[in-house]
Amino acid sequence: MKNKVKVLIIILLMSSCSQNPDILSKKEFINMLVDVHIVDGYLVQKSMFDKDFTENDSLSYYNSVFKKHNINRRLFQQNIYYYADNLVEYENIYIEVVKILKKKKEVIDSLKRYAEPDPTNLWNKKLEIKIPEDGINDSVFYKIKIKKHAIYTINAEYRFMPDDKTIKPYLKICANYKDDSQVCKKINVNQKNKKWTKYSISVKTDTTKELKTISGVLLEHTEGANNKHVKIRDIVINQNVENENELIK
Repeated sequence: MKNKVKVLIIILLMSSCSQNPDILSKKEFINMLVDVHIVDGYLVQKSMFDKDFTENDSLSYYNSVFKKHNINRRLFQQNIYYYADNLVEYENIYIEVVKILKKKKEVIDSLKRYAEPDPTNLWNKKLEIKIPEDGINDSVFYKIKIKKHAIYTINAEYRFMPDDKTIKPYLKICANYKDDSQVCKKINVNQKNKKWTKYSISVKTDTTKELKTISGVLLEHTEGANNKHVKIRDIVINQNVENENELIK
């Protein structure tokens, strides 16, 4: 009987601890840490460019986070100590925090990417292409009228999805002349890499010929028209005149 009473007391004590109103739930704690680290990053940048910015100025930013999560600095420390007491659990919490921060960064980077189009980018189509979601099932061709001799470079980031069946894909750029001749360059794209990967290829125009267009293929294959499942972003075509005596209009 005494043993049963002891077990009951322990259970009640554990229950009272878990229901401590000063301790945030795991989800709330993760969300608070995300906000705190966003403020951390902002303040680091602000201190780099604002010489008058002091440590006292930063308090208002952190206080706004505490207010959002209905706690104060003391309770913030109390929650840190509570969750840090279990190092394995604390590590798992930070894994979730990092995942959320990465997702937020991707969204911000995406917004920045399309907020202010680069005036030097000669690419005249969508900056992000999803195959087949955008209704494209085969090669992605492009053609741009040009007059100036230069080194033209196309850059793009590729991500091949697990079910992609493209065979030997490549990125291609060509300089086309009015005598119907052309010079092409291409680079193979590794579809085995399922992460975002950047590829770049350049072509140098022949100044002895009259230019007509820059053209090529953003995604081409050498064998068959297999099912593609690819995402392409940050598509840029740049013009670089390195030596005006060598590359003239």
